[in-house]
Amino acid sequence: MKLPQIAPTPLAERKDKRPSLKKGGWRDLRLTLMAQTIALLLANPELAAVAQPLATDWQRSSTRGVDILKQLFNTLIAHPELTTAMLLERWREHPHFGYLQWLSVHPFLRDLAEADVAAEFRDGLNRLSAEVREAEQFRPFQK
Repeated sequence: MKLPQIAPTPLAERKDKRPSLKKGGWRDLRLTLMAQTIALLLANPELAAVAQPLATDWQRSSTRGVDILKQLFNTLIAHPELTTAMLLERWREHPHFGYLQWLSVHPFLRDLAEADVAAEFRDGLNRLSAEVREAEQFRPFQK
């Protein structure tokens, strides 16, 4: 009788070839613009106030993660006293909690100088807004 394999299949033998979390493979992946923007807001909740006067076109984006960014942003506007830990705690029961927790301490954040954080966040939202405007420019009018 052959026993089922309990140990995980080595990466070289796996069909999907995903990097293993144990080896730090996901940490080496480059974050999308949306993930970078969410990471910056999670790690620096005070940035919500910086974003308030900016264009809000990014909120119409169909990019994956925009709903989370909107919820984080709206929560921080309503409750500017929230810290990263307090904000994450509100997401504890959400299916994306682990990912948000991981984003809040992503190495990408350590690579930024403190003086550049607000500018990076502003630039991220502005680029997301520009992407939306560009996509809408070529969308046919709806009747």
